[in-house]
Amino acid sequence: MKNLWTLLPAFVAAAAIGWAQTPAPSGAFTLDRVLDYPFPDNLVAAPRGATIAWTFNERGARNIYVADGPDFQARRVTAYAGDEGQELTSLSLTPDGKTIVYVRGGDHGANWAAEGNLQPDPSGSTAQPRVQVWAIATAVNSVPTLLGEGDEPAIAPAGDRVAFVKDRRIWLAPIDGSRPAEPAFFARGSNGSPTWSPDGRALAFVSDRDDHSFIGIFTEPTQPIRYLSASTSRDASVAWSGESREIAFVRQPGRGGVPRSPLLQRPQPWSILVGDARPPRPGAPAAPGDDAAFESWTSGRALVDSVPRDVHLRWAAEDRLVFMSYQDGWPHLNTIQQRGEGRTPTLLTPGAFMVEHVSLTPDGRFLVYSANTGRDPHDIDRRHLFRVPVDGSAARAADERHRPRVGAGRHRRRAVGGVSRIDRAADAAAGRHADRGRNAESDRRAARRWPSGATRTSSPRAWTSTACTAGIDRGARRRI
Repeated sequence: MKNLWTLLPAFVAAAAIGWAQTPAPSGAFTLDRVLDYPFPDNLVAAPRGATIAWTFNERGARNIYVADGPDFQARRVTAYAGDEGQELTSLSLTPDGKTIVYVRGGDHGANWAAEGNLQPDPSGSTAQPRVQVWAIATAVNSVPTLLGEGDEPAIAPAGDRVAFVKDRRIWLAPIDGSRPAEPAFFARGSNGSPTWSPDGRALAFVSDRDDHSFIGIFTEPTQPIRYLSASTSRDASVAWSGESREIAFVRQPGRGGVPRSPLLQRPQPWSILVGDARPPRPGAPAAPGDDAAFESWTSGRALVDSVPRDVHLRWAAEDRLVFMSYQDGWPHLNTIQQRGEGRTPTLLTPGAFMVEHVSLTPDGRFLVYSANTGRDPHDIDRRHLFRVPVDGSAARAADERHRPRVGAGRHRRRAVGGVSRIDRAADAAAGRHADRGRNAESDRRAARRWPSGATRTSSPRAWTSTACTAGIDRGARRRI
């Protein structure tokens, strides 16, 4: 027996070497063919119309593709060649869908910046790689326009300006590159995460002060920066209300205090605050409490109550805030009403599964999300698309007959093209989920763990299987 276990690894290794040295027949599965497979990423949609954009990594060459509804025929708009190792990230489309803003360069998946903040250069180029913000029209044969060095671009609602981060400051540039970028304002700290108000009159940002951070609001150069409910806490994740009157944000305790062992997992409690973002009336004196914010929701203090990596904070229709929480033991979506009495959170996605990508429809009434669940309770390795109303009604799954899988030919185009039709008959089949027992247990755990002592859950849902994608547009919404 001992000799058997000694010979078995040698036999496997010899067989692998022999197989690797054998020429592969035409059309056979090879490692090169796997590595050559084009990988789509960064799917985004225009706020209006039916234009979508995404990136393809083809043999290391990264380029941006665009498609317009209803046919969604893909076309390439950039012409980057070769494996230069320069990422294409932070894609966003102007409201009319005619221009794409993106970032080229950087290493956004790294755990920390390289020494000297140097960017990846796998090709050994003699020119130092930079992280730059670019804009390019979606028309054929367009040429990219450099807006400046920086990251985290945010297009103004009018589509004429872009805010981005450079040297820990917020900069502004015309989207056509007609003028050089300029600092928008001066503010202490490391400023980032620019977020335009829906009316385009204000720009919110996060001012990081190392052990604490603020939510700042910039309106115009003649007005001072406003900081909402400034404290020693860490504030982040801005979400504007549809009327540009209020801002919701995430608050965590500030850093510091007694040193703690890095070997211990400690809870990371958090809360959601809402503040008045409207500027003071001209000539009106500042009054105490003008920049105050109220606590809309707060987590518990257990480890399971810790803040998620991405809260997915959204301001939806009917003055509802949507956010992700682990409080029932799974990354699930919740909603809370901002008006009226008894703001009890509603669990939108109960069940034993993980919610990952999340998009809010343009009218703010539905969430489209991906999750590793479906009709088959054992199908946990794939992702499927679902839709749920933000008011907590029954969730619906994408119609199985269309199955927009990420694959070759027309299936890939459908996966990139957005969301297929939603099964209108799902409501009639409510309650057929194959994992209802585990769902009920998750609901009971959620009721015990919410700080209010109670929670509401959405109605029973019917699940149908489809594949995962991300991004949603008005053209896709017509098919929901």
